[in-house]
Amino acid sequence: MEALNRFFKLKENGTDVRTEVIAGITTFMTMAYIIFVQPFILSKAGMPPDAVMVATCLSSALTTILMALWARYPIALAPGMGENFFFAFTVVLVMGLTWQQALASVFIAGAVFTVISFTKMRHALVEALPDSIKYAMGAGIGIFIAFIGMKDMGLIVRDNAADAVIKMGPLNALPVILGVIGLALTAILMVRRVKGAILIGIVFTYILFLLFKLISFTTVGGQALVSLPPSVAPVFMKFDFSQFFTLKFLLVTIIFIYMDVFDTTGTLIAVAGRAGFLKDGKLERATQAFATDAIGTSLGACLGTSSVQSFVESAAGVESGGRTGLTGIVVAIFFLLAMFFNPIVKTIGGGVQIPQVPSITALGSEQNVFNINPILGPALVVVGAMMASALKRVDWDDNTLAIPAFLIIIGIPLTFSITDGLGMGFIALAILKLVKPDVGKPRPWVIYILGVLFILNFILRHVW
Repeated sequence: MEALNRFFKLKENGTDVRTEVIAGITTFMTMAYIIFVQPFILSKAGMPPDAVMVATCLSSALTTILMALWARYPIALAPGMGENFFFAFTVVLVMGLTWQQALASVFIAGAVFTVISFTKMRHALVEALPDSIKYAMGAGIGIFIAFIGMKDMGLIVRDNAADAVIKMGPLNALPVILGVIGLALTAILMVRRVKGAILIGIVFTYILFLLFKLISFTTVGGQALVSLPPSVAPVFMKFDFSQFFTLKFLLVTIIFIYMDVFDTTGTLIAVAGRAGFLKDGKLERATQAFATDAIGTSLGACLGTSSVQSFVESAAGVESGGRTGLTGIVVAIFFLLAMFFNPIVKTIGGGVQIPQVPSITALGSEQNVFNINPILGPALVVVGAMMASALKRVDWDDNTLAIPAFLIIIGIPLTFSITDGLGMGFIALAILKLVKPDVGKPRPWVIYILGVLFILNFILRHVW
């Protein structure tokens, strides 16, 4: 105990081992949903979910340990929501890169971010885009995540009998009803500020599906509750750099870099502010914290998962008294233990099938039955709602920002592509800043460059 106190300076930070352990458990509970959600999302890109689950747990544990021992902050890391959707639904399903090529892009993005973390360029990149555009990116991706969640719940479906693209799904189907109950419970727990609300909602809905015999261990996950972790070999170091010199690969990598930098900056400032780590508005050991996040992205790609980043859910542990890296060590231990519960993860991520209704088709399906996942769908809806809260921080009174922000927010979910939505907004922003630059400020060359890259991307993908 004395060794822990000396290394983590527990007394100096006004905490003790018991408090740090409780904080670590609290943080893990609030972010453990990623263990179930990440394999589910990346499986859409064709990645084997069992291997992705192990990669998720390993990358989360290792990067959180690095943050705990190097930066010594009570901040946990895991594959980020938003980046995983961009990886699967845009880079692979829309832009046509393979998941191996997408992993290569994530690795390069992490390497560049690592270099940036040790230079002043980090601040330049963060300040290059107006805050309204940063918030619009988060809100647009949040709405997209919620849209996917409602689709996976069976709440929305493609309409074959009317002009509408989508409409309400079959509410008389038992899996859909149970998913709605799970969403309602999760929302209630969030309102009541119950720690681990999302995880509790997943587990509760999972139990309902077991009770109604809609899923079972024998049909999905095997009979054992605990097993040795699956092999990570199917996704480990599976890089494909064959598209390295293409515009598509360059654009994807730039977006990954920007998403990593913005998310990390916002999370570190938010959590550090709650913990009282900011001194004169600055974060001590900021370089170590940013570098850990950047290294985690490349490490995650090596292990076989999308961008790893600091989780804002770490604030739950801070509110429980966590003030040192010992909190992160506890979180990492739980991530490592979670690898032995793959049968449960596999059952939850497997989903169920329901019959087609004559006038509708599941989004992305042309079969007589379609797969839905009302167990994980509610978690996506709630996470999307949390991310969409950034809408209030957009400057709607300045049309040079409001119009590009609006195009991003509606463009991402309506085109089913984060890249296309961002492209609409960045091109509009570049044009508007060209005709009305900020008085007294230098021209935003980064914005112009991004605008040109997105125009070239649209030309190559949709014109030629």
